[in-house]
Amino acid sequence: MADVSERMKVTPDYAQKYRKRLIDTGVIEAPRRGYVSFAVPYLADYLRREG
Repeated sequence: MADVSERMKVTPDYAQKYRKRLIDTGVIEAPRRGYVSFAVPYLADYLRREG
């Protein structure tokens, strides 16, 4: 989360709250501690292409 918050230029607390919100809405999953993966099919591909 430290890397994510740094990239987003937000506090770690804010990044953690946003992570929870994304998990609750089904956009991302937490397959194991310290990792997340996109749950929406092809979203990662789209973000890589557009980013």
